[in-house]
Amino acid sequence: MSDIQITIQPTSNVSLEVTVPSGAVTEYHVPVVPQISVIEKASVTYQSGTSIDELADVPDVSFSSLTGGQILGYDSDTQTWINVDQSAGAIESAINITNSDDAFSHMTTPIVVGTSFEAILRDMLEKYERTTIYLQNFKVQLEPSSGGGSYGSETTITSGASYEVGRKFKINGFDYQITDNSQTVDDSVAFLVGSTTIESGFSDNNAAKTLATPYELAPTSYSSYSFKVTATDDGGPSLPDQTITSGTYTFYWKFNIRVGTSSTASITSDAEATTLFGNISDMLNILEDTSPSDRVVAGTSNSEDESLYTWIAWPVACGDVTNIRLGAVDSLIDFDNSDEATVQDPIQYNVTNAFGVSIPYYFYRSDSTGAIAVGQSITIFF
Repeated sequence: MSDIQITIQPTSNVSLEVTVPSGAVTEYHVPVVPQISVIEKASVTYQSGTSIDELADVPDVSFSSLTGGQILGYDSDTQTWINVDQSAGAIESAINITNSDDAFSHMTTPIVVGTSFEAILRDMLEKYERTTIYLQNFKVQLEPSSGGGSYGSETTITSGASYEVGRKFKINGFDYQITDNSQTVDDSVAFLVGSTTIESGFSDNNAAKTLATPYELAPTSYSSYSFKVTATDDGGPSLPDQTITSGTYTFYWKFNIRVGTSSTASITSDAEATTLFGNISDMLNILEDTSPSDRVVAGTSNSEDESLYTWIAWPVACGDVTNIRLGAVDSLIDFDNSDEATVQDPIQYNVTNAFGVSIPYYFYRSDSTGAIAVGQSITIFF
């Protein structure tokens, strides 16, 4: 009889019977050593009907984030077998963090079965710190202080500033710095005024940025605008994304106030008031908001000149002057634009400033020329 070769495929409940004629076997070799072939990854069917092709397919085995050197460990809480980092040791039951100390506030509770001791220690001691973002400067163009309506050359501004109402202001770009931009999401930088986004989607590469459309302002009343930049911190391996925000740069548009001298004895129109206002600036010329502080100025050689009056021009929006004191003497009555022995209401006219904005002003004039000596203090109260 010729050699017989039998191959059995992996299946269940296989039986094999071989029958040959009597006397057909003429040679019997002892011992008989069968040849066994192993078929890798043969599929076994679990009682539930699940196909078991690998260890993780066993219903009570649950793997996650497998790494070298791990072994199977039994989780009594979930009644499953899980992968455990044997080299570092691992907890055998879940840990609920009940300590309310801030030192543990960043940790996730419960700490699940199988978490290695090293992982717990690193989570405790290597707390993820959000990175920070700083707004460094602006690239801007300003209308000249003399007005004219056009913009001057681009300049770099490294802090907030104050401008007279109506002055044009344009931001072309900005510069910022993220302390560790490996922690931030790409293209997550945004530029905002207040809580309103001007433009977003800037790269987090710490390079200076140019706005697609310059941001322009020219407020005609008292105003303030605060600018900032934000980015998204990705939270590392355990924390959620979070917006990080820079400090702000605030720009103000304020009213101009002036105290000074002029030979002009009276004004009767807005045009005359505008002309006078442009000339009385030798004692005080500042920008003021709508909640002014009391102001103190000192007399000059002009204020004691017998040909010159002392004038005070104050925006109506800043409120009434309640008193004017020369040295220690209350002297509002001496600045009422009249020769009357009683305090008169101040005269009011509109002044058109260099930026084309018409602003109502109160005007106070000393009753006489040369009324204030050099160095004598004038205190203006509100």
